[in-house]
Amino acid sequence: MTKKTTEREVFRTFLSSVSQDRADAEKLRKILLQRKDVKLLAREVSDDQKSQASLSKGLLSADLFVAVLSADALRSQWLLRELGAAWGDVKAILLIKTRPDVSIPVRLAGALNCEMKDAQKPENWNRILDAFKGTLKREYFDLVTRNP
Repeated sequence: MTKKTTEREVFRTFLSSVSQDRADAEKLRKILLQRKDVKLLAREVSDDQKSQASLSKGLLSADLFVAVLSADALRSQWLLRELGAAWGDVKAILLIKTRPDVSIPVRLAGALNCEMKDAQKPENWNRILDAFKGTLKREYFDLVTRNP
């Protein structure tokens, strides 16, 4: 980046995955931690460490919800609950599929998605995040200009 990153240019990001996808999620976490325009709000934790309070705090303050989708993830009630909460709260959602044949839940078919092999290349994240910049600004504009 040529200019200093300000707080408004930072994507507050919630990364969600299941324990079976830990290795992939850890690679993504390391890539995202190196970026000045991303602040990770929640780190993957095991199912027994998760609490409704940590879900609410991290997810509600996020600009971007990133879910690692695999067959295991789609069987996880916890990940699906997080995904539903993000969708219900009108968060920007990025679905990262661990395999090309992982199906996306029907209601999220329009969400931006990519394959893990692409998401694990740091050079692709400029393009990925650029896809959300206009969306986040438009949603924010819509929220602050609505008539009461």
